[in-house]
Amino acid sequence: MRNFGAVYLVILLIGCLLIGCTQMSAEEIAKKVEEKYNAVKDMKGEVVITTEINGTKRVEVIKFTMKKPDKFWQEGDNYTIVSNGKTMWIYDKRRNEVVKVNLPEKRPKFDYGEIIKDLLKRNEVKLLGSDKVDGRDCYVIEVIPKNKKTFYVEQKLWIDKEYWYPLKIGINYGEFNSTIEYKDVKFNIGIPDSFFEFKPPKGAKVIEQKVNMPKKLTLEDAQKQVNFTIVTPKYTAGYQFDYAYIFKSNGKEMVTLYYTKDDQKLIITESKGYPKMPLLNSTIVNVNGTTFEIAHVFNENVLRIHSGDFEIVVSARLPKDELINIGKSIVESNEWRKMKTESWDEGGNLNVNITVNNTTIFFFYSPTCPHCEEVKPYIENLTREYSEIRFVYCDVNDCSGECKKVMEKYRVMFVPTAVVIEKNNTTILLGSTEIKNELGIVLNKS
Repeated sequence: MRNFGAVYLVILLIGCLLIGCTQMSAEEIAKKVEEKYNAVKDMKGEVVITTEINGTKRVEVIKFTMKKPDKFWQEGDNYTIVSNGKTMWIYDKRRNEVVKVNLPEKRPKFDYGEIIKDLLKRNEVKLLGSDKVDGRDCYVIEVIPKNKKTFYVEQKLWIDKEYWYPLKIGINYGEFNSTIEYKDVKFNIGIPDSFFEFKPPKGAKVIEQKVNMPKKLTLEDAQKQVNFTIVTPKYTAGYQFDYAYIFKSNGKEMVTLYYTKDDQKLIITESKGYPKMPLLNSTIVNVNGTTFEIAHVFNENVLRIHSGDFEIVVSARLPKDELINIGKSIVESNEWRKMKTESWDEGGNLNVNITVNNTTIFFFYSPTCPHCEEVKPYIENLTREYSEIRFVYCDVNDCSGECKKVMEKYRVMFVPTAVVIEKNNTTILLGSTEIKNELGIVLNKS
């Protein structure tokens, strides 16, 4: 919702296609789209986001208010985000902590012509009929990528007939399904600028940050700006290096390398000190003593390698074998060997008591987590079934000793999480569904 202009332009273009604008030039369509875009000055309402991944459903309700060109306010159960265009406040209600971000003065501007040309090139639009959403008349349309290998396979939209804004969006991509529905939406109600100012609550901790727009860099320039060795693959499946971006925040550093081949991208992200995020339904491959995590995320394959607090993530629309070949060329490089000497993980910081068959399972949970309670009986059954395997229960609210070491080494951030440590391999399972579906399989292979 923060990228108000770009999203709205996409929808307006779809509206143009529906009324037969495809006979016009890209410049003429861009002008028509801009006129419709300019008709909306502000809006407010509520959005309900329902997401289902591999049978696990999550519903989030967000209240929002927007005012062009760059002001917005949104509130969820545990956070509030406000921006007046110059400053953005992110308030964590649970921690009573506010991150105040001073936004850069120079930000990218829309190039209507280029956006239109790109969308016309990539998509076909089909009108399915009319419907009502929250009492408002809508067109129901289907957006079909011309290239079936692109991000979404099926996308259905309910477009408000008056303002051409999406009031409902349905996305279906196999294991991932999402519905976004807007309710009680009001347009052009004259929202004052003062609404987009934020006063931190009493006693809240305030952290100030400044955001600078990243610049496209060469590898040499990027290396000068980070304090770790940037690792580049010798094998890139025919992709050529294009540019690099650097991101820094609170002492943490990240570099993203972009490789291109025709209109496709190979993206390699390298970071030091950032928390490890979930990679759902990943499989583990051990290559010459290095653990690769591989997963299929939407229409891309993703490979992750880490050593200590250093992590590399490779993503592209490539077969898994090709991604593994790229990963091999990374870990066989001199840069990787040099980087490993910089990592705090080297030297065996983790002192885990491994049992006779070299397998120990650390189960991270919280007493207040319903999904943890749901999976606990399953863990207890495995404890009885695999008596030769050591199970360690780790309450994340009171983590010490080896639980703390494992949590820090593998950057456990979510519960429930199961970390399976074997002699030459480590498997990390996130969430109750993945633990119940995969942990027994992993143990049978031990």
